[in-house]
Amino acid sequence: MNDKPLIEDIRANPGTYGLDGRYYPTVMLLNGIDVAQSRGFFRGFAEWLCVQRQELSSFAWYKEIFREAVPEVDPGEWRGPLTPEQERRALDHLFTRVLEFLAVRNSREGLIRMYADFRTLRGR
Repeated sequence: MNDKPLIEDIRANPGTYGLDGRYYPTVMLLNGIDVAQSRGFFRGFAEWLCVQRQELSSFAWYKEIFREAVPEVDPGEWRGPLTPEQERRALDHLFTRVLEFLAVRNSREGLIRMYADFRTLRGR
């Protein structure tokens, strides 16, 4: 499965997908893609984010991404309203992290390593 071209196209042409440059609608579109793929698109994403941060989190992936990108705003406020600069940072970070994850998800060795690292992290 290679979803990288789709994510790159959504990033480059958001209006084609009905997006308006805001984080919340973009997350909803990506969640829809995940549902359409029987929850396979983001399988392992939350675990990967934990491994990247080297800490477990109870946040949903979209709140975790938001927290990383816009730390000055409470993660509970991820739906906005945000300033244009905060929206830009959140979206840029979202696409960057999703593309980084897809590179791991699409690599058998990378995925095995990520789950092993996650298991170690949970064992702490």
